[in-house]
Amino acid sequence: MDPGTAVLTPPPAPVGGAADATLPRTPGPRAGATAMSNVPARIGRYQIIERVGQGGMGILYRGIDPVLDREVAIKVMIGDFGDDLDQLRPRFQREARAIARLQHRNIVTVFEFAEDEGTPYIVMEFLRGASLSARAKAEPPLTMAEKVDIVAQLCTGLGYAHEQGIVHRDVKPANIFLLEDGAVKLLDFGIAKLTSSTLTRQGDVLGSPSYMSPEQIMGLDTVDGRSDVFSAGAVLFELLAGRRPFDGDTTPTIVMKILNTDAPSLDALDSSIPAPLAAVVARALHKDPAHRFQTATEFARELMAVGGAVPADRRVPLTGPIGPETLAGSGPVMVPPSELAETAAKGRTWAVAAGIAAVVVAVAIVVGSWIVRSYSRATERPQLARDSASATRTPRASASDSGPVNPPVRGDARPPSTDPISPKDPAVKPAAAVTPPKDPSSRAASQKERASRPPASSAAKPSASGSPKETTPRTTTPAPAVQVAVTASGAYPFAIVDAGRVVSPASTSHQVNISAGRKVSLVAPEYSLNQTVTIGDTDDHRVELQAPALGKLTIRSSQETCTVQIGGRLLGYPPVNNISIASGSYRVDIVCPNGKITSEFVNIVGGQSQRVIVQ
Repeated sequence: MDPGTAVLTPPPAPVGGAADATLPRTPGPRAGATAMSNVPARIGRYQIIERVGQGGMGILYRGIDPVLDREVAIKVMIGDFGDDLDQLRPRFQREARAIARLQHRNIVTVFEFAEDEGTPYIVMEFLRGASLSARAKAEPPLTMAEKVDIVAQLCTGLGYAHEQGIVHRDVKPANIFLLEDGAVKLLDFGIAKLTSSTLTRQGDVLGSPSYMSPEQIMGLDTVDGRSDVFSAGAVLFELLAGRRPFDGDTTPTIVMKILNTDAPSLDALDSSIPAPLAAVVARALHKDPAHRFQTATEFARELMAVGGAVPADRRVPLTGPIGPETLAGSGPVMVPPSELAETAAKGRTWAVAAGIAAVVVAVAIVVGSWIVRSYSRATERPQLARDSASATRTPRASASDSGPVNPPVRGDARPPSTDPISPKDPAVKPAAAVTPPKDPSSRAASQKERASRPPASSAAKPSASGSPKETTPRTTTPAPAVQVAVTASGAYPFAIVDAGRVVSPASTSHQVNISAGRKVSLVAPEYSLNQTVTIGDTDDHRVELQAPALGKLTIRSSQETCTVQIGGRLLGYPPVNNISIASGSYRVDIVCPNGKITSEFVNIVGGQSQRVIVQ
């Protein structure tokens, strides 16, 4: 890393657990006693604490602003350039003017530009974190999603700078700084070119060769924001592939590759890199500026768009719903992506097996029903034959009887009359008026018929008085609900709400009696907490609840004019950095003035930080 491009010292707890070794420190007395003597006690009104680095254009100090009582980074122009001093002074001033005009979350903030005894210096915000060049070598390694997010934030800052007429022209990992909250800061506009300025002479070649665009290498006067797009693409290529797109042992070799050789395809180098992401990087590295992304903002949007195809640890689904276990402080059960894939495959296999089994059971039921009906019909036919035989063996009435004897009938079916006289003859009385003789065999047949009929419903069975019995439902008085002594506590204030009624106001601890079986909610709007738990009974009628632990959430979106909402909680405009939120599953909404709503889901785990990108 170029030491002069850093703006801050390593934090007490460096990113990845390793110190940012890219910031050379002034050696102590043992290494060289004269080094410390070169650190001034004061520059302008600023008290100097230490010297933290030196680059090609200046020396970087950490100091204190006694007026505002804040830490600042002070970059002082190096004064030993001989005849070049007159040219470097306006370039240094140009850097100050350039970045002083840029007020953006992804660009380092400049507080002041001044001179101290003829030596110009720039006062900037003092940052804590690590440069991308240092973080890329630290543990744990950056995930693919984090790498894409870093360059997307970088391009957002570059897009803003380009809109202000400023081209950075030295985009490289050493000039990209990662703060402790995950935000990205673009540093060192030392060779930035104001599009309205003529201070950079035609033919000047400034920048780091491995990340320079072809037009910048050739020293063209038409260098614009698309050159920074090329450099940002080279940074992302290196992050994803672990090597630079154009590399070589010497600068001329690197330059010739940038001018004449296409960068290798990322998905060919690493099959785990999604093809859409590889295509986006390839477009950013196109040698012809007309075929690249025309703005860095467009590049950032494309990176966010392909983010859904990038494997990301930040989108780990819950294995089950939020319940008492989560409220007790155990948090959602998380599983690694490999186990999720295996579980999903097993689920699909089980679903297919269950479907086949259901079809087999359905077929078995249909076949069984057909066999039962067939057997019933087979058994009914002999019975009907026997009944008919009994009827034919019954003696016919004598001439003194009124008419023929009808055989016993089954159900409501009435077989045709055996009398040779047609029932249509008006002289013949209806067969229903014929009374059969009191023959023992006929009586037996009638009894057999009555026995074969299904029993009447008990609801329609006549009572002793001849009217159907009426069943009166029994009414029982419900037992009073068991009261459970509920003790609830948490690290932050929350209320207990039952059916919209606050039974215990916001506090970090609660003692309240609630009926067993009731569903109550733990509510803390400032932490997006609104979780429901059912109060179960225990042997001693006591229940203890623990509010879910808090996690951190960072939300990013390219739709910067839209508001961020989680449930009923309005979080303002993106980006939203490191807000405290109760552990659980949430939907993040980006609500735009035109009514468009874009959503993304995220799972928060207590004590952990999550990041979500809503496109």
